[in-house]
Amino acid sequence: MKTRDSNLELLRIVSMFLIVIHHYAIHGSAAWAQHFQSSIAATEGIYLFLLLIGKAAVVAFVLIGAYFLSEKEFKLWRIINLCITTFIYSWIIFLFLKLCKFEFPSLSSYNLWFPLPIPSNYWFVIAYVYMLLLMPFMNLILQKCSKQQIILIIGLLCILWCILQFIPDNKPDNSNYDFFSTNNYFLLIYLIGGYIRKYNSRRSLAYSSLCLMISILAVIGIIIMVMHRNESIYYDRLWGIFAVINDPFGLLIGVTLFMTFKDMTIKTNGVINYISKSMFGVYLIHDNSYVRDILWHNVINTTFLSHHPLEYIFFGLVISICIFSICIFIDIIKRVVIDPLIIKRFQELTNRFLIWSRK
Repeated sequence: MKTRDSNLELLRIVSMFLIVIHHYAIHGSAAWAQHFQSSIAATEGIYLFLLLIGKAAVVAFVLIGAYFLSEKEFKLWRIINLCITTFIYSWIIFLFLKLCKFEFPSLSSYNLWFPLPIPSNYWFVIAYVYMLLLMPFMNLILQKCSKQQIILIIGLLCILWCILQFIPDNKPDNSNYDFFSTNNYFLLIYLIGGYIRKYNSRRSLAYSSLCLMISILAVIGIIIMVMHRNESIYYDRLWGIFAVINDPFGLLIGVTLFMTFKDMTIKTNGVINYISKSMFGVYLIHDNSYVRDILWHNVINTTFLSHHPLEYIFFGLVISICIFSICIFIDIIKRVVIDPLIIKRFQELTNRFLIWSRK
């Protein structure tokens, strides 16, 4: 089996860390940052930027999968493995918190035996499974459509889902969210990843890095301008854009971030490739709905940092590094101890089922 270069595996690690620090902002600062206060405008500007890079990181993370999957055959095991891993973490976390006498909301047996998306509410897992299910049809579009046709499809979906709804006072009937969902948004990202794989050859790292820096600086400039004690722009416009998954700036930065790492020349690094395999586990652990509530509401409190922007970002970096490292450690233990007992057994059963179904 061919070993992947480590440039995109490193991006997988960077993207998940940015998602963790994004959660620090959106979950850990929600009590005070979602409503504009001129006295803490600088801190709220940082908060908005952390929201943005989190959305960009999701785009980059999904693009990695799309980039490789766009030229592969559909395999049922990818979906089963994803669901089993999610199920294992849902139950492990639930039982651990149960032993710790954590009080849960009322849960039926259905909730416990069907943890996708409840009780842990992993929206990312549902959207990714949806993307994997439609992967053969997306690959068919990429194979059969011309370059111009694919560009038109991507452009149209970007306009409908990422741009039109954020134009002030432009709300014609049925145009804002027609057919939009996080599931469908992942299909748009898949098409972008497949297009890059098929048509975009390696460019100079300097060019890709320049595009990334220009994108980030442009967004920072927008934040600085509208954060100049303008409450209506902050609350009605900027927060509404940066807080949603289909943020057009996040899509732009996510794609340029992916292009930058794609164009890097990093030889295969065993450490990077090994750690990158735990990134999905990092997400499942720290963004579990129960863990999220405990972590950001009971353990970590950022209210006292609202008037101290530098301390706010420094605290966020330290906390995110700690959470990120602990989750990697937990997932490595799971991969060493649990996966050989459960994951491999399910893979054998899946292979037997596929062999039987072809007879």
